[in-house]
Amino acid sequence: MNFASDRVEERKKSFFKHLDADELKKRREESMVELRKKKRFDAIVKRSRISADTQNLFNLESSDVEPILLRAEPQLGNPNLKSQQKLELLINLVVFCNDSLILKPAIVLLCKLSSLDNKKIIGIISRFDLFQKLSVLLKSEDPVTKFNISWIITNLTAASTDNSIKLASLGIIESLAEIAKEEDKIEHEQQALWSLSNIAEENAELRDRVYATNITSHITRKLFTSQRMDLNILDTMVWLLSNIFKYKPIPGGMSLIRDFMKLLGNLLPLSHEEILSDTLRGLSNITKQGEYLQEVFNTGFVPRIINLLQHDSIKVVSNTLDVMCNLSAGDDVYTKLLLDSKIAENLAPLMTSEKPFIKKNSLFVLSNIVSSTSAVQTITSNPIFKLAMNNLIEPDREIRIETLYVLANATKYTLNPLSFVDQDIFRKMLELLNYSDPEGIHLVLCVLMGIFKCARENNAMDVVMKFEELGGIEQLRRLEAHPNVDIYNKVVEINNELFGLDMPQNSTGGGFLLK
Repeated sequence: MNFASDRVEERKKSFFKHLDADELKKRREESMVELRKKKRFDAIVKRSRISADTQNLFNLESSDVEPILLRAEPQLGNPNLKSQQKLELLINLVVFCNDSLILKPAIVLLCKLSSLDNKKIIGIISRFDLFQKLSVLLKSEDPVTKFNISWIITNLTAASTDNSIKLASLGIIESLAEIAKEEDKIEHEQQALWSLSNIAEENAELRDRVYATNITSHITRKLFTSQRMDLNILDTMVWLLSNIFKYKPIPGGMSLIRDFMKLLGNLLPLSHEEILSDTLRGLSNITKQGEYLQEVFNTGFVPRIINLLQHDSIKVVSNTLDVMCNLSAGDDVYTKLLLDSKIAENLAPLMTSEKPFIKKNSLFVLSNIVSSTSAVQTITSNPIFKLAMNNLIEPDREIRIETLYVLANATKYTLNPLSFVDQDIFRKMLELLNYSDPEGIHLVLCVLMGIFKCARENNAMDVVMKFEELGGIEQLRRLEAHPNVDIYNKVVEINNELFGLDMPQNSTGGGFLLK
């Protein structure tokens, strides 16, 4: 089967060699990771903020500090000390004090400070000696202390990978898992699951350690047996499962995946935006690994997932597209199932989206679909194809490239590209040859090669004549001096195809008509 990894390799082969495709992919992934990190940090802060007035708490006025803390550390009330210095004093109080009467208010204040949208505060709090104390306090018998420590850890693990690694080295994962299994304390369970989700998202090794605590068994058992569940903790559970699926190989293999598939019937109908988004994110992580595509189609929920492309939430639509990018990378059987489920009709409105990433991913899905020989005719005769081609000269480079992939795949996998390549598309392609974008130029040349080959086979000389009228021959001559070897070779190949054609005075071929 031609799974997602095969499709990626297919694309790599068509790249020109002077651009390192692996390096570009790595940079893109790194930038996406940083973007996800930032979004996640913002989300943690928003959920963790205790009240609106804590935003200015970092000023640490004396009135913000409990009297018992001022007695234990009088300098916390010193107006001449900067807030950062007071924060250091507070941290030292937590690290070195063993008096529970002092520790409780100190931890509460530290929890509030860690919940502020301030990276400088998190940087100051990220001390290893404090981490060591947190790991001890997490095992406290006092439920309030345990809850607040879990909250602080949630914010620390949201801020950086380094924090997650250091905390994990102190046995935090195992302690959090024990708290999460205390079913009589729902708030504790949710906060612990939240921290575990942050940690599991970081890398495969940490994810495996989270899985080794059997926390997924705890989650799936509750999801299958609970009649009613708070939506917030349900979302946290689904989010953790989606992170468990993030790295290959998926622990638990088919058993855990099938459990998740059984849950889709309960999760997909929910209107809760975050639950829907995290459910789709879990599906996206699973379907990145092509061997599990069949499991998703077997659920019978693919049409329902496709319908989510029309959801009001951009986040839901974006995550749905991620799933579709993977499902559309399957073989012809899967492609037909997607077409039968009206994916073209649901994608069409997204071709004109104001959100660049929505438009780009929609085009990516479409390029995968037209890579199926049985789907080309259906797509190119559908209004969606014309909508897609309108993006050929979009200012956004990535959108242009994805549109070119749609066109390149369509011309590659059909016997007659002349049936859908009209004069307007021809003109836009020639315009793209003026861009200083080697990848885009190479893709245009690949499309032209397919067109001219078809023109020769069908004696459609008017296509070539129109190409010359639009200045195409001059463009090819200009590109003969292009420094990129692959572009030069492709131009030579096209010239050989053109010069091998007999061009009669009155062509009766089947090329496109003049507008």
